[in-house]
Amino acid sequence: MIFLDRTTISVPTDWQDQAHKKLPYPQAYAQKALEFESLALNDPRRRGGFTRYAPEVLPKLRGKPIFPAVWSSDKRVKKAFDTWSNSKCAYCESGINAHRSQQVEHFKPKSLFPSLAYDWSNYFLACNGCNGAKLDKWPHMGDYVRPDQGQPETLFVFDDRGGMRAQEADSDAQRTVDDFELDRSGLQTARRVAIRLQLAMLHDVIETGLPIETMRQLAQGLVKRAEDPRVPYSQALGQSLRRFWQEHYPALSLF
Repeated sequence: MIFLDRTTISVPTDWQDQAHKKLPYPQAYAQKALEFESLALNDPRRRGGFTRYAPEVLPKLRGKPIFPAVWSSDKRVKKAFDTWSNSKCAYCESGINAHRSQQVEHFKPKSLFPSLAYDWSNYFLACNGCNGAKLDKWPHMGDYVRPDQGQPETLFVFDDRGGMRAQEADSDAQRTVDDFELDRSGLQTARRVAIRLQLAMLHDVIETGLPIETMRQLAQGLVKRAEDPRVPYSQALGQSLRRFWQEHYPALSLF
């Protein structure tokens, strides 16, 4: 996970108007949402979801109350988030190269936080794997790591086999790894393949026998390219490359 600067993504000026048009009773919806969110997070009525709590303020599809999806009919939404996320999942950094595979994910699930269902700041672009793993989960205590706050890249550790864990075991970061399944086998494999390729290139640089400063400059170039935010798994690649260099030249800082 890398930091995503939310100030670089603009909210469509008519966004709230679009959302209101989709809701049959926008004012009643807002009132019920506040009432619902005043319940304790672990209250069974809250955990039962907003569609069960206040079905009367939502439109229905085949007789069942639903949250109308504004983002699916407005192509500007996915396009904006695709650009912002560098066509990558905001959580696992996997590339998402097809519009139909991109999912606008609610960081705080709308079933528990209906007031944020149409809040632009609550959206991230996610892959099927991360969004499907998270679904409507929200921790009973603590939080998840937001890609747009702080320095998320400092909270996670990747090994050379593609594994991922949090720096601290009992933390919001580890809850994020667990509930988003960021260490799932498919991701481990994808990261491992990418890491091995980059490590092989750095190994070749070290084996050239060139002057140490020349090798250092070549290694710096490899790391900078690997850590480019447009590159899938940039954080995992950068950590592995930096670690490899440090193992071979512990007395010489790479940067």
